[in-house]
Amino acid sequence: GELRPGPPDTGSLDWGDTAVALPTDCDATAPMPEGPFFRADAPTRTDLRTAGESGTVLHLSGVVRSAKDCALLGGAVLEIWHVQQDGEYDMDSSDMHYRTTLRIGFDGTYAITTLMPINYPNGAGITMPKHIHVKLNAHGHRECITQLRFDDDAFDDGMTIEETLLSATENADGSFSATFDFALAPS
Repeated sequence: GELRPGPPDTGSLDWGDTAVALPTDCDATAPMPEGPFFRADAPTRTDLRTAGESGTVLHLSGVVRSAKDCALLGGAVLEIWHVQQDGEYDMDSSDMHYRTTLRIGFDGTYAITTLMPINYPNGAGITMPKHIHVKLNAHGHRECITQLRFDDDAFDDGMTIEETLLSATENADGSFSATFDFALAPS
């Protein structure tokens, strides 16, 4: 047989230098009301944009962890929904616009692309701040229902929880990116 060289000599390589440290404090994500617009069984998709609608593109990503020990929660189910660009929620079409149900992979990460939610009148004379609804479930953890809001919204209604604010940054192409990491309390 042919001889092949062995693995390279790593010398004094310290693998501790390349390890990713887990956070040591993962407070459970603050809850907010679900609101009246949830629909079960939204399709699995990472691009929520609707053909023909224009708006500002938003890339949202992050990780899902356990508040108990900061471990990644692969297998968690993340449901996201938000208002359409006309100020209405899709409550009856089979397309279920701006809605998704994602199963979180083993690495605990999620990433979606959508259009930035808009401010809209709620019917009671109040303009709602831009927000994204979230419902998150994982085995051995309590369900988390919350809303992600934006830190620069002129229509903040006083219900915004600082820990659920998104700080979106503009990209070179005019789209925006934001990151939000969730932590679920053990049941």
